[in-house]
Amino acid sequence: MTAVLYLIVIAMWAVVLVPIWLKGHDNAQLEKKLAALGEATPKWRMRQREELSPAQRAFVRRRRTLMGLLTAVIASVLLSASGVVSIFVVVLPVGALVAFVAAAVRKARVETARGVRTVQARVTQRAASTPQQASSPVVASAQTQIAEPVNPRAWRPSEAYVPGYVTAPRATPQPRVLDAQKPWTADDMLEQAAVLRANRNARVKEAQLRLEEARALAMEKSRKAALAAADRQAQIQQGIAEQQQRAAGE
Repeated sequence: MTAVLYLIVIAMWAVVLVPIWLKGHDNAQLEKKLAALGEATPKWRMRQREELSPAQRAFVRRRRTLMGLLTAVIASVLLSASGVVSIFVVVLPVGALVAFVAAAVRKARVETARGVRTVQARVTQRAASTPQQASSPVVASAQTQIAEPVNPRAWRPSEAYVPGYVTAPRATPQPRVLDAQKPWTADDMLEQAAVLRANRNARVKEAQLRLEEARALAMEKSRKAALAAADRQAQIQQGIAEQQQRAAGE
């Protein structure tokens, strides 16, 4: 059983490391062949890997450490399940993994706070160098939004839209004649509603009649104006013809 577990761990590492080694070996062989043939032009020369930044190197180190701790935890769990080692041995890699994760989280928070302080310092320096822009409320609010860290769970005010009934025109009063002393029944209410509806229809018809009268009056005015224009045009043409006749007679 122990040999099988060892073989499993070896196979896991082989699956990760063998492709990397084969790729490096193929690249080295290709570079040697191109150098021997004198064809190692910039087009075919293998590009050198760019130097990593300090942040990238730290990320690579953390990733390797995390993979190593995870492998140790898996191996210890498998060995403990097979009865090779005691179950208390699993506590060591698990504790190391938990401590590493806690330290990584703490460091990430410190780096975030440092970045926020850097941004605040830049905003303050920019505000000091440009006092006129800093005095503007829009620029000040924008700088405040940049300086303050964004918390997705924090409450942020939003603009409230004005309801339509606030800007709508005022409603016209509907005249109703109700007798408070009279005991109203359902028939009386229906009759009153019919009367109000009839009055409304009458007002609508009256408005339509007025509109039609105004439209007819406008059409009559336009017709008279057209006739007057035609008469003036005829008079002008007649005058021109008379002048031409006089000129021809002379």
